Amino acid sequence: MSFQPILDALNGIAGIFGSALLWVVNSIVTVIWGVLYVVIDGLLTVISGFVSLIDLSTVITSLTASWGLLPAQIVWVISHSGLAQCLAIIGYAYVIRMILNLIPATFTRI
Repeated sequence: MSFQPILDALNGIAGIFGSALLWVVNSIVTVIWGVLYVVIDGLLTVISGFVSLIDLSTVITSLTASWGLLPAQIVWVISHSGLAQCLAIIGYAYVIRMILNLIPATFTRI
């Protein structure tokens, strides 16, 4: 008496269940990644919206005007490299950081 046909049938059934389980796990992982993508994309969209609300035009204009005594070539390089925008963003970052440091201070100090 040979058990080979029974073992082949059980092997086939196990293979079908294994592929179905693998398909379900891959589907769940794909859905989780999709949800994470939507959440992170929404968060970055909100952050991008807040950053775009910061008006840098006055700071950039005042920085550029203060470089009036420099040679024209250096002013051209500075204006095309975005140095004024960089300095303005760093300045705003410092201000935001200082404001955020005040939040815990109001709750922990009497």
